[in-house]
Amino acid sequence: MLGLKFHLRCIFLLTLANIVASISPEAKSSLLKDLGGTSLEDRRARLRNLGTLFFGNRTGGTQQMDSTIVEGAQQPLDPVGELNIEEINEREGIAEYLFQDTKKKTLVQKALNYIRWRTCLDFIESSTAENRIRVFNGSGCYSWVGMKGGAQDLSLANHCDTVGVVSHEFIHSLGTWHMQMRDDRDNFIRVDLTNVKPELHGNFAKVAPGESINYNPYEYGSVMHYAAALFSSGSNSLVPLEGQYLRTLGSRVVSFYDIKTINDHYSCHAKCGAGSAVCNNGGEPNPRNCSVCNCPDGYGGALCNQRPAGCGQGLAATPKWQVKQFTFGNAAVTTIRDDFAKCNHWITAPAGKKVQVRVTFIKNPQQCNNGCKLIFIEPKTKSHKRVVNPRICCTDMLNRVYTSSLNPTPIMSYNRFQTSTFTFHYRYI
Repeated sequence: MLGLKFHLRCIFLLTLANIVASISPEAKSSLLKDLGGTSLEDRRARLRNLGTLFFGNRTGGTQQMDSTIVEGAQQPLDPVGELNIEEINEREGIAEYLFQDTKKKTLVQKALNYIRWRTCLDFIESSTAENRIRVFNGSGCYSWVGMKGGAQDLSLANHCDTVGVVSHEFIHSLGTWHMQMRDDRDNFIRVDLTNVKPELHGNFAKVAPGESINYNPYEYGSVMHYAAALFSSGSNSLVPLEGQYLRTLGSRVVSFYDIKTINDHYSCHAKCGAGSAVCNNGGEPNPRNCSVCNCPDGYGGALCNQRPAGCGQGLAATPKWQVKQFTFGNAAVTTIRDDFAKCNHWITAPAGKKVQVRVTFIKNPQQCNNGCKLIFIEPKTKSHKRVVNPRICCTDMLNRVYTSSLNPTPIMSYNRFQTSTFTFHYRYI
């Protein structure tokens, strides 16, 4: 049993101002007034039981995503599971759940296990919990943000069938709002509501300065970020100021910072003291096992100083362009898989030299989409090793030369439909 008390309060990345639709205007005004001048812990304590149902992922652009389901107004459709959220002091780092649907059980367990093995949170099957998340087959993919108390719904419709989508919704239930709602978002994205219906504008609300707590840097590649064209009937509704990230928005891969935010909020890092792993390449000790590290994508091994095991190889750059073409995936599975297969290459150069890389070929370019939800290749060239780099899944991103700040330079590739073939060229300068 973990020693950390399980505070399932809101991760107050974003204020509830302008988005708390589940309480009366008078109550909301009073709450926001009361929040002023209080400490972080006081604000967390006041907000931990205030649940807000956020329609971030329903399908169908005509639906009112910023509306709230009144308790009892929507009947559950095909309940498939329940997840308990215990109050502080009742349990230590444990959440309990019950499943009745085999397919959803396997999928949800994959998502929860990914979180569990990288944090100090536990998820245990049970049928007697008082406070719980009821996972049901509703009309879309949506969740309350944080704990509302009693039974609270998390909808996973039939199309909510990937580990990334399930992770997104459960991270909402752990208290996290969408990335693009941060108070500093204008430094990173431009919001264009020209082709978004007025009744959907609430999905693009931004909090006021001083009313939010951002644990980590803005992350274009967060699993909690909207895709570029969401709710828009024409132009992109979200435009990254770093234009190469356009297709990265809407990721269905849980990022290093998505996990780090959970660990930051729930004080999981406190479990790892003296004698913990000394991590390389931006990694940090894993609170599940402090002798090993949570590693940014592209790095592996116990201390993040190795190429991740499995598909891929080490490559030595020369002054002349060299070519690497590779194919990976699973041709025997003819349907879209619920999670990604991964392939990792490392390009090394002599000390003092810089790696350059350009991607020149992607098989099946029809798989181009916002979020790169089926295939992508990601050269990791930015000096900030923890951050997601621009992902390439469309032909309009081919043939760009990236000069890397990293040696070795990781090249990460992802696939969840049959097989993918990529070609990249590399050299050092």
